[in-house]
Amino acid sequence: FMPLITWGLICAFDLGDTEALSLMLCGMSPGGVTSTFFTYVSRANVTLSLLMTTCSTFLALGMMPLLIFVYVRPPLVDDDAPKMNYLAIVV
Repeated sequence: FMPLITWGLICAFDLGDTEALSLMLCGMSPGGVTSTFFTYVSRANVTLSLLMTTCSTFLALGMMPLLIFVYVRPPLVDDDAPKMNYLAIVV
């Protein structure tokens, strides 16, 4: 739900193109170290947290280009703008 919440915040605050794209990329990125740290502090299953972080990081390789296509293209990019190579994002 994070990209959808980020998109809502971008629309609500009427951000510029650069700020909106930066915020959207942060909203699409997987959690990483923070979730593992909070899992450790709360004495939960750190191994499960590391496994889920690894899975979300690998899934982000395919999901980030898709989410950029869905959320960034329509509201932020004009028809005159250069075309984006989505495959280049993965590679």
